[in-house]
Amino acid sequence: MRKQINKHIIDKGEVVQNVASAPLLDIYGSYDRSPSNKFFGAIGGQLQQLYYVIDAMYSIYPESDLVDFYSKKREDPKAEAVQKASNPRELLMEQFFVPFMLSFLKELKCDYMQFMIPPKLQAIIDLLKVNRNPSGDGYDFTRLNDQQYYQFRHAFVEEKLFYETYRNVKNPHAIENILNVLCMVLCNRVPKNVIPYKADTLISKIKLIPVPKGVEVERRIILEQEPASEAFPDGREVETIIEANTNEKAVVRILVPTKKVPSSELVDDKPSPRRSPDPERKTPDEKAADEKKEGEADAEAAPVEEEKKADELVDVEDDQNDMALAVPNRIAIAPAYSVYVLNQYAQRMHRYDFVQQIVRQLFDFFQEHGDDQKKIQDIADKTA
Repeated sequence: MRKQINKHIIDKGEVVQNVASAPLLDIYGSYDRSPSNKFFGAIGGQLQQLYYVIDAMYSIYPESDLVDFYSKKREDPKAEAVQKASNPRELLMEQFFVPFMLSFLKELKCDYMQFMIPPKLQAIIDLLKVNRNPSGDGYDFTRLNDQQYYQFRHAFVEEKLFYETYRNVKNPHAIENILNVLCMVLCNRVPKNVIPYKADTLISKIKLIPVPKGVEVERRIILEQEPASEAFPDGREVETIIEANTNEKAVVRILVPTKKVPSSELVDDKPSPRRSPDPERKTPDEKAADEKKEGEADAEAAPVEEEKKADELVDVEDDQNDMALAVPNRIAIAPAYSVYVLNQYAQRMHRYDFVQQIVRQLFDFFQEHGDDQKKIQDIADKTA
């Protein structure tokens, strides 16, 4: 199987530049079985990467960061200082988060965020009799009446598209905030005066596609009423079982290549110890530095061991120059099967692009808190 995967998946891959400009799909690639379907995959697709970043912000910035905002708002609700977010925790408030997410969609590097419609969500769309787009490649949710909209919104936001990855996140509020904005855009329900441009121009940025014909993603049972016959004068209910046929056999993880580098060649990017304005009074960092010097003096008796430690080889990632391998996920030789695809670098670049949008939105804050961008990225990376 490993040889087959190398031959039919990896070797047929295509290197794509400017990674964040390509859609990030879920690990099954929307079950597109065409040979030309080469994609970047991640658990939960692009939405999950946005969630990792938002969740990281919730973990770093406590609600106490809102105290100053509410204090200023009580003093003067129309003050300029409370008309826009000044720190990451304020950005997560709905009044600021909605316009920020709309701006993110407007500036989205890839053409769209794509979601495959799970069977339970498809059943609701069919029940609501949602019309297809004129192009036939999706649905027009802009014509839902209020009752239909609330039904669809419940399935899309509260039920999180009935998608288990989204339903099992540790911070449901974070992912619901994102889904709420996407739902408003899809249904053209963005409140007026939130953004200075027409919200309906963003609808094409979100693509919901049905499961391809002939693909059964899960086992299901169909109950049909058979007409009356001589054997069954009142007719009878017939049960038909349809089995899943996606036939996944493996998980393919495309990792960032690494190389061995002596630890002595690594650049120490740690900040220098804080210095106390009072030379007679030492900060904890200065005390630690003094203790370290004393330890180094004691260690002079064993210079060979110290030198050995300095030359220890460590794994360092190769620079990918914003390029990653997009691959198919279907092996058509009999018996045909599919693989799940996870691309480490592609999902990371989509997270970093989202963080960059946040930094641009809160430019002054990140100028003053230079390490915070890396903190957010590191926590998001660790969770992912």
